[in-house]
Amino acid sequence: SWSARVAAAMVARAPDWGSLVASQAIGAAARARIPRGLSRAVVQGYVRAFGVDLHDVDPTTHAEGYNSFDEFFTRRLRPGARPIARASKILASPCDGLMRSVVTIESTTDVLAKGHRYSLGELLADESLAAEFQGGSAATIYLHPRDYHRVHTPCDALVESVSVVPGRLLPVTAAALNREPRLFALNERMIHVLDTVHGKLAVVMIAAFGVGHMTCSY
Repeated sequence: SWSARVAAAMVARAPDWGSLVASQAIGAAARARIPRGLSRAVVQGYVRAFGVDLHDVDPTTHAEGYNSFDEFFTRRLRPGARPIARASKILASPCDGLMRSVVTIESTTDVLAKGHRYSLGELLADESLAAEFQGGSAATIYLHPRDYHRVHTPCDALVESVSVVPGRLLPVTAAALNREPRLFALNERMIHVLDTVHGKLAVVMIAAFGVGHMTCSY
C-alpha cells in the first residue's frame, strides 16, 4: 500500500530531526484545546478514516465531546468493556492491538520475531537487565491508530523503575520493520520494570511517528 511504502521510505531516508520535528508538531496540534463542536467533526473524520469501533468507548464522555484530539486518542473505555481475568497464573494483555509475535528469549538475549532479530539489551538499554529475562518470553503488540491507546500493567505488580530512552520517532508498521529490523531499539521508548508473582517483567512502550508523547500515571 502507499502508506507502507511511505513508512519504509521514512525509515530509509528521513533524517533524525525530520521525523522528530514533524511528530512534535503533530503532537502539539493534537493536544491543543479546540471547541467541542470542532472536535466532534475532527473525531468523526478520524473514526471514518481508520475504522474506529465506538462500541467500547465511554458513551457519556463521547457524547460530551473532547477538549482536544488527544483526549479522544487516549479515550476511556465504557465500564465493563474489558473484563480482566483474575486468576493468579494469568497475564492479561497490557493493551489493545495486534499480537505480532510471542517468542522465547534466547540465551544470548537476542529476540527473533517474525524473521527479525534484535537485541533485548539494546531494546532495554541495559544488558544486565536483559540477562535477567533469559529463557523467558517476549510478546510484541502493535497498536493501530484505531486502537484504544492506553497501556496497563498485565497483572498486579510493584513498579521497580520507569525510564525513558531517547531515540527516533519512525513509523513502526510491518513495512518499516522489514526495512529496519532494529527499529524498536532505535525509537524512543518508555521502559517499565515490574516486580510480579511471575517474576520480573518489563513493559516497553515504543514511540512512533506522530506519537512521541507518553505519560505515566503511577
